[in-house]
Amino acid sequence: MKEISGSEILSFEIMGETVTMAYLPRNGFIVREIFQDQCYRPVPFIKGIVSILDIGANIGASSVFFKFTYPQARIHAFEPGHGAFDVLAQNVAPYPSIIAHKFGLWYCDQTAELFVGDHDYATASLADPEGDNRASDRIELKACGAQLSKLGVKSVDIAKVDTEGCEIPIIKDLIANYAMRVIYLEFHSEEDRFAIEDLLRPEYSLFSADIQHLHRGTLCYVSRRAIADDSDYHHHRIVISDD
Repeated sequence: MKEISGSEILSFEIMGETVTMAYLPRNGFIVREIFQDQCYRPVPFIKGIVSILDIGANIGASSVFFKFTYPQARIHAFEPGHGAFDVLAQNVAPYPSIIAHKFGLWYCDQTAELFVGDHDYATASLADPEGDNRASDRIELKACGAQLSKLGVKSVDIAKVDTEGCEIPIIKDLIANYAMRVIYLEFHSEEDRFAIEDLLRPEYSLFSADIQHLHRGTLCYVSRRAIADDSDYHHHRIVISDD
């Protein structure tokens, strides 16, 4: 693997295959969270996954994880940050089933300022809460439903959304257009966590949650229809840590 300027390389095995992954110096923890901690661990009774959206794909670790977990799936990975996308494109290049897109999904078409943050795009956000004029990229955002239609996405089994506080408008657009079976998403404030629950409660049930702080964690929601179809479903998994 050719090293991108400023990136580092990590090799490890998954399912008997050696994976080589580039990462930026301050966001290598993403690889640990996804492959070691399995923050996107599969829902055991959801089978036949063929269509996945990775929204906020960053360096592509989650897309590669999904590729090995669901080898029959076609994965669309969306990442608007310039530096993160360069690493993403390199990491997913060996896997034809992963299609990388250098733009973000949003509720409308627009260009915006993406503040890179202190962890090499791992916490990049449209908001600059510190007001400290951090490094930023001028990025392209496209209306979620309309763009997915243009890409020929007719159904979505799994959607993963990690957009540093911009999840709710994207989820609203997704559930208006697709009957997803599993949704993984991060929340970045307690207010957002409550709003996500209110938004998804009618059609989805919280299956698992990894809570790092009151204001940050990863949630997994499963379609109530999928739960009703599985007679073995009987538990939730909630993990609270103080890392």
